[in-house]
Amino acid sequence: MNVSDLVRQSAARLAGKPALIFQDRPVSYAGLDEEIDRAAGGFRRLGLKTGDRVALLLQNTPHFVAA
Repeated sequence: MNVSDLVRQSAARLAGKPALIFQDRPVSYAGLDEEIDRAAGGFRRLGLKTGDRVALLLQNTPHFVAA
């Protein structure tokens, strides 16, 4: 199980509840789950596969969590 799996399970139970708050704006579990799916799709389009390793250089934002 990875972080994405945990978010997906939480989104199924707590869809509208805040998963995190950024700049006083909540991001719901469902919204975070969708953002993770979009990020994963982008990584796949770049040619990344399961097991590939990447480095992230991002600020502490919801985008970092999704990546």
